[in-house]
Amino acid sequence: MVSRTFRIKWRTWIEEVILPLASTVLLVVVYAARPGPARAKYSIVAITLGFAIFIWFSSGRKYWRMRVRVSQDGINCHDGKAGVDIRWSDVIAAWQTTEPKQSLFYIGTADHMVPIPLHLFSRDLAPTLESFLPRQSLLEDSYTRLPQHKSWCAKRKEIVENTATVLRIKVPLITAVGWVYLILFLPVTVLLVIFLSGPATWAAIVPGILSAVAAYLLLSSGPIEVNFDRVTRITPRGRYTMRWEEVEMVEADHQGQAIVLSGGGKCLPLPGPAWWSGKQKADVFEFFLAQFQERGITVHETGKALLRRCRNAEVLRGES
Repeated sequence: MVSRTFRIKWRTWIEEVILPLASTVLLVVVYAARPGPARAKYSIVAITLGFAIFIWFSSGRKYWRMRVRVSQDGINCHDGKAGVDIRWSDVIAAWQTTEPKQSLFYIGTADHMVPIPLHLFSRDLAPTLESFLPRQSLLEDSYTRLPQHKSWCAKRKEIVENTATVLRIKVPLITAVGWVYLILFLPVTVLLVIFLSGPATWAAIVPGILSAVAAYLLLSSGPIEVNFDRVTRITPRGRYTMRWEEVEMVEADHQGQAIVLSGGGKCLPLPGPAWWSGKQKADVFEFFLAQFQERGITVHETGKALLRRCRNAEVLRGES
């Protein structure tokens, strides 16, 4: 084999790009064909088309550019933004995660650590990589030979034991999405209810639901604070907190949109790294990883993390 290029498999394209785009187009056609005020109709069509454009730029364009090229000499990985070239002789460690919904193949050298999302590509990518990788890099403890490993262990211990560590991140993107949805869909809902009558008022259901989603996002979004003792989510509805010693299980979706801490009858859902913003974003991510590893907490990849609701984690007034 001289070289082989792996691209995103068709199933991923269909589930995450083609079906959402097709549903959006169908919604546009249905609304355009229904009788009703022209202004409200044009508003809905414009918003729906805007959503289709968002789907393409958030997923479609990235998947179009993502690829893994394997050759006799090495591997080229392109994540949609930038590419990395690695020679097989430079690989120190390689290992694969066991979560089926987000199976990652890590390749580590002295300079790079590249995660390859196997679940996005065909099944023969992993065997192909293993056939070229040095045998010693596939050993179970090969990652301990990475130069980054010792420094990470020392930093992890320092992060967890430092009682003065207080980190804070914001989630402005969630707030922005909430305001955009509320500004766009609430007037449409009101107009449809005012100008339509009888069975035609059912057309207000979709923008009404989206308006409710916007209100929920605004009321549930807010900064996250973490320290050596606990993690706290601050929202307009109140403060929700959970001590690290109470955490027994962590759930996360495979796109990094949600993290759920649970244990001792408590459940604290948090916005995932995909939504985080701020100068301390990377520090908070490492802080979470350090807490999970030092306490032996396993992270379970599941789409259910997006549906979890807060339980028994609200901080009452007068409590700290």
